[in-house]
Amino acid sequence: MLGAVLSMLGVVINSLYALAAAGAGGWLRDRPKLLGRERYLTGPVYIGLGVGAALTGDNRLATSRI
Repeated sequence: MLGAVLSMLGVVINSLYALAAAGAGGWLRDRPKLLGRERYLTGPVYIGLGVGAALTGDNRLATSRI
């Protein structure tokens, strides 16, 4: 029963993500100037995500003894 609830919750949440992405795509399509600047925004976003992951990541793998 719990597995079915979790599966349905995953389907609902992923559907909401897809609907939000479709709406954002339509919004961006109507603004070509913003769409042209997107390439200058994605690089810093990925760098920020990488730095955030590096600083807050789990260090167990780096300090584990095999």
